[in-house]
Amino acid sequence: MAETTSSIYATGKRKTAVARIWLAPGSGAITVNGKSAEEYFERMTSRMVARQSLEVLETADKYDVRATVVGGATAHRRKPSVTASPGRSSPRTRSAAAC
Repeated sequence: MAETTSSIYATGKRKTAVARIWLAPGSGAITVNGKSAEEYFERMTSRMVARQSLEVLETADKYDVRATVVGGATAHRRKPSVTASPGRSSPRTRSAAAC
């Protein structure tokens, strides 16, 4: 039988930018292109927006987020499709993530 994993994968695209996101059970660490969220996102508001979806679903301290982002401008770093991933974890949160 095939082994199942508890991680979740999502891809987000806009124009020439591509973000690949992996969510796995953990302590809430966010890593983007090998850097912590504090290092990668220059603005505090960008860091807040990156965590916002997880906080709304009350899962900010339950999942680690690993993202690879290619393309796009550094001045406009935003949340890399994290909004697509949390709602996939359970039927209860799917409707909340769709908002």
